[in-house]
Amino acid sequence: MDPQTTPFDFQFEVKKIIYTNPKTKYMILLTRITKLPKEINLPREMIVRGTIPVAYIKDVFKAKGVVKTHNIYGHYIKLTETPETILPQMEGALVEFIRRRVKGVGVKKAQAIVKTLGLNAITKIDQDYNVLLACGFKEEQAKRIQEELTYHKKFEELTHFLQSIQIEVDVAMDIYRELKHGSISKLRSNPYVISNIGKLTWSSCGHGSRGRACA
Repeated sequence: MDPQTTPFDFQFEVKKIIYTNPKTKYMILLTRITKLPKEINLPREMIVRGTIPVAYIKDVFKAKGVVKTHNIYGHYIKLTETPETILPQMEGALVEFIRRRVKGVGVKKAQAIVKTLGLNAITKIDQDYNVLLACGFKEEQAKRIQEELTYHKKFEELTHFLQSIQIEVDVAMDIYRELKHGSISKLRSNPYVISNIGKLTWSSCGHGSRGRACA
């Protein structure tokens, strides 16, 4: 396998966020590589570049990428698709994950969520924000927590869907901001809803006048 031409699976932990574009969600991260194919030999500390909806220091991701070389900064890994967040499997780590991801939720509130809902807390919240009512949150707070905790997953699903219908991923943020969690189902039922989103057109989605984006 040539890691410079063939995408490979790997996992990484975020050590430092070097750059982020708030519109396109393009990021440059300093990472610790935690898992690589045996046949690939890379330093354990690498720069990773690509589209990542949300990333915080200590977050861990499962990803696919290729090795590229910058003429000044040397080797880095370029993501070939949106990475998937690996949810913590230990209570303490899950508490910290929730605290990082949700504004206004400190350690005590995060502990209450994990204690009440268990290690599957994120999945349960994704399925129904009402489970948070048993953790002492009001309905509006519960809705906001659900949005912030599941944002990466929903955005990741949207970017994969856009890639499957050959729409450029860099317009995903505009689509998600407008359509929210129902983005994929709304696009499937009416692809031309894109034309009603801000300044998006078939051209800005990378399709010019071909109109085959969601055919």
